[in-house]
Amino acid sequence: QVRRQRSLAPEAPAPPAPLNPRIGILTVYEGRSSKFLSMCTYTKECYAKLHGHEFIMDDAPYRQAHGRHPAWNRIESLRKYLPRYDWVLYLDADIAITNLDIRLLDFVGQFQADSFFVWTEAKEGVNTGAFFIRNVPWAYWWMDK
Repeated sequence: QVRRQRSLAPEAPAPPAPLNPRIGILTVYEGRSSKFLSMCTYTKECYAKLHGHEFIMDDAPYRQAHGRHPAWNRIESLRKYLPRYDWVLYLDADIAITNLDIRLLDFVGQFQADSFFVWTEAKEGVNTGAFFIRNVPWAYWWMDK
């Protein structure tokens, strides 16, 4: 299942999505690496190269700046990298891409025009380990909340 969040902020509606959006794939990791995490990173690198996307493995020590749990690093990293793309697919470090045939453009093409944040739903609720975020003003407002 896919859920999406609509703007509650008083900003103008998002502009129409471009026909060929620039999509970045972002993973944030702070800590020790392992063979498993290296394998997950490799699958994302291969996928990105195959489909013409950029893959960013951000290992900046954001935690020193915000003092929160490392999971909050994704917000700081998104603020840094989202301006370069129309959409960013954020994937946790322990996620591997196993089907190289599925195209991100096919996902993005199904999103409604006013979508800015699209995530998967897990048994426990929203899965914050894998989501799309669109480069629109509302996304930055949402990250500041």
